[in-house]
Amino acid sequence: MAPELVRKNEYDGRQVDMWALGVLLYAMLTGMFPFRGQSESELYGRIQRGQYKMPAELMSRDARIIIQKLLETDSRKRARARDLLRESAWIQCKDLPLSVFEQAGNIFRANSVDQSLKQSGLSAAGTNLSSPRAN
Repeated sequence: MAPELVRKNEYDGRQVDMWALGVLLYAMLTGMFPFRGQSESELYGRIQRGQYKMPAELMSRDARIIIQKLLETDSRKRARARDLLRESAWIQCKDLPLSVFEQAGNIFRANSVDQSLKQSGLSAAGTNLSSPRAN
């Protein structure tokens, strides 16, 4: 829950969503939620103060910077989607070659074609798998 919701202030749903993205990204990278407390009031207090630990060993420097921008308690200063998409090489996946995705797509398509051919009784070479070969 974003700090502005905890405070019961007016809010911009897009900025609340960016906060939620920060919480989810933190959880995906660390396996735990950034804000915890023994009671609801302790939890809400930590959210309002933006009090959480950033385990450096569990995420890259770029990921930490993005999470810090997303978990900004002042919604006016919180990162916006367009800014992250424009400014963050980590979000843009610039260090991950697209060939990885292209290769995965090609493998998927090849397997799908092979499966379709098998179901229709043909091989990739166009020969009928159900009839014996002539010598």
